[in-house]
Amino acid sequence: MTGTSARFLTLSDAADTLAETVFVKPMEGYIRRLLWALVHLGVIPLDAANDPWGPPLDPQEFERVGRTLAALAPVTQECL
Repeated sequence: MTGTSARFLTLSDAADTLAETVFVKPMEGYIRRLLWALVHLGVIPLDAANDPWGPPLDPQEFERVGRTLAALAPVTQECL
């Protein structure tokens, strides 16, 4: 392994961690979870994070998405 392989592996692990938070049962809720990630990142307001066709999700999942992103922030910032 040469070049930026360590950076790639770190970011790959971060992507896997986020996927383990977003792509969980009910799987159809992934759209709302991704919208919630955008809310936590400051891209969209909370009232725009609406998936009218998705299943209802526990509000605690919103917090879990936020905690995951917060935990990943130092790792991803270091690599970017």
